[in-house]
Amino acid sequence: MSIEYELVDESDPDPLGKIAGPQIYTDGSKINGRVGAAITWWTNDTESEYQTLSLHPSCSVYQAEMYALYRAVAMVKASREKVVNILSDSRSSLELLSNPRTGHPLAHAIRKVQETLTLKEKKYVSTG
Repeated sequence: MSIEYELVDESDPDPLGKIAGPQIYTDGSKINGRVGAAITWWTNDTESEYQTLSLHPSCSVYQAEMYALYRAVAMVKASREKVVNILSDSRSSLELLSNPRTGHPLAHAIRKVQETLTLKEKKYVSTG
């Protein structure tokens, strides 16, 4: 089972206007020794859910990005939507997820959730 992503064309004046269905945006950050992630769910230009997550200070931004993607996939699983777009600015995380041979624990956890989504005929699209 593979996870695919595509890049958003930044030269397009409305790059997200062509994306149909709900969108989940993810981000990870490390500022002043504090590490965190944020996830926000949008449907029809309206934010319906927002989560902020605190991680241990020893975590990296990369780990925060991966954890945000994991939580986003879990949100898709808990929803009733058939198709959800997950948008991330962490190309390295998306590339890791697209590699079926990776042994990264969060990538493995995301794949396990994805398998249950596939079994329930749900689909999510990661966009970098």
